[in-house]
Amino acid sequence: MGGGTAQSYYEDGIRLSFEQWGVSGADTYMSNSTSTPTAYNDPTGTNSFATPLSTITIAWDENATTEVKLERIITQKWIANWMLGNEAWADHRRTGYPRLMPATASGNKSGGAVNSNVGANRIPYPTNEFVSNKVNADAAVVTLNSESSQGSGNNYTTHVWWDKKPGRENIYAGSAN
Repeated sequence: MGGGTAQSYYEDGIRLSFEQWGVSGADTYMSNSTSTPTAYNDPTGTNSFATPLSTITIAWDENATTEVKLERIITQKWIANWMLGNEAWADHRRTGYPRLMPATASGNKSGGAVNSNVGANRIPYPTNEFVSNKVNADAAVVTLNSESSQGSGNNYTTHVWWDKKPGRENIYAGSAN
């Protein structure tokens, strides 16, 4: 993968996504340096989110900070991978991008354990793992317990080993860049 720049890889990724989905206009899209994410207005009026979560544009900005470049890249990767939910979720947990609306109070069914601004960090092992793979599942839970700050590590709040970006929770506080 030598010889390219972050900008060239970013733009190639967008072009390939447009090509994959049979859409034209990638160059026009990539030159947009004014459009930014907007607030969400729920048509039912029950789950609107009045604050835009970001101020990034689509066009590459070589003078942006490394963090803003990362947000721009991962946001476009999220769009390109809309059919690959696990990949998009992994990138989101790894980087905190794209910035997503918090879960509504009625949508967060964790009893307050999961931060509505961040979402689930991992999926607990299902019961059948403790039946069909007990030795390994028990060993994994011991490791998770040692890494958890909330008691049991086999829950939605424990960060997996690669999900350790400092301050990831602070990305969300409903404010833009």
